[in-house]
Amino acid sequence: MLKFDTNIYGNPNNFPVSPDVEKRETLDNGFSAGWAMHFPPLEEYFTDMHCHLLQVKGENYKDTFQKFQTIAETNRVAKQVVVLHLGSEPFHADESLTIDAYKPLFETIANNKNIFAYLYLHYKNPNLSLLKACHQLGIKGVKLHNAPIIEDAAPPEVYESQEWQQCFAYMEANKLPVMWHVTQRFSASTYTGVGPMSYWTKGLQNGITYGNRELLAAFLKIVAQYKGIPFIAAHQLHMSFENLTALFDTYENLYSDTTVSCSIDTYDVVQEPYRRYYKEVFETYKDRLLFGTDNIMSKTSISYADDVYKSHIRFLKQLFLTQETLTKVAWQNAEKLFNL
Repeated sequence: MLKFDTNIYGNPNNFPVSPDVEKRETLDNGFSAGWAMHFPPLEEYFTDMHCHLLQVKGENYKDTFQKFQTIAETNRVAKQVVVLHLGSEPFHADESLTIDAYKPLFETIANNKNIFAYLYLHYKNPNLSLLKACHQLGIKGVKLHNAPIIEDAAPPEVYESQEWQQCFAYMEANKLPVMWHVTQRFSASTYTGVGPMSYWTKGLQNGITYGNRELLAAFLKIVAQYKGIPFIAAHQLHMSFENLTALFDTYENLYSDTTVSCSIDTYDVVQEPYRRYYKEVFETYKDRLLFGTDNIMSKTSISYADDVYKSHIRFLKQLFLTQETLTKVAWQNAEKLFNL
C-alpha cells in the first residue's frame, strides 16, 4: 500500500478542489474518500464579456455566429457580449449609420439566446437617439474606445460635452454598463504579438501633447460623476494589479475585464510568485473582475479564436481559484452586470 502522506507530498489544502471531492470524505461512510481527490473547482461555463464582431458587408451574421459559437462552446464559453462594428473601419466614426443598419443584426441576435450586444459610440458621435433606439432593440451595454482620441490628438475631456453628458445620464438611468478602452501601453507586447506605440505613433504625428495619466484622469472623473453606471476597464487599464486594485478601493462602480494580460499560452505556466499574487488579487476582488478575451468574431478568425479562448481560460485555471471566485469571474459577475 502507498499512502497519500501530506508530510511527503505537501498539504492539498493550499489548492481548492471541486465540492464533490469534499463530499466523498463522508458520503457512504467515506467509501469513495480520496477518489479523484485532485479534481479542481469547475466554473460550469464562461461568459465572454469582451469580444468583437468584424463584418464584411454582405456577410451572413447568422452563419458567422454559428461558426464562432462552435469554437466557443468547445472551450465551455457559452455566452458572449459582442461589440458591434458596422462602420467601414473598426473604432472609427461612421455618422451615417442609422438604426436601420443595426436592425438585421439585432433580428439575428434576438433568435440567439447566447449572443448579446454592445453599441459602440465614437467620441465624435454622442448619438443619444441611436443609443435609445438600440437599447430598445436589446443592447446590453455601451463600448467606448480612446484609440481615435489618441490618434486624432483630441482632448481627453471630450466626454464632458453636453451631448455626452446626456448619453451618460441615459446609461445611468437605464443601468447600462460601459466597457471602456481608456489607456494604451507604450511598449510592445511581444508575448501576444503586438508592437509598440499602438495608436500613439499616429497621435504623435498629429501633435498629441498628453499621455495615459491624462486619459485616466478624464475617465475617472466620469466614473466618479456617474456612480450608477458600472464602468468596466478594458485590459486592466494597462496598469499593474497593484494600481488597479487601488482604484477598485476608491471607485465602487469600477470593474475590469481579464483580457490580454490574463492569458498564458498552451506550453507555458504562470510562474511563482506571480501565481500566488494573482490568486490573492482574484480572491480579494472576485466581485470586480470579469472574464473577457478581446476575441474577434469573423469568418477568417476561427483558429485564432480557439487559441485566444484557451490561453485566457488556462490562465484562470492555473490560479487554483476557489469555487466561489472562479464562478463569479467566469460568468456570474458579467451576467449580473449585464442582466443576461
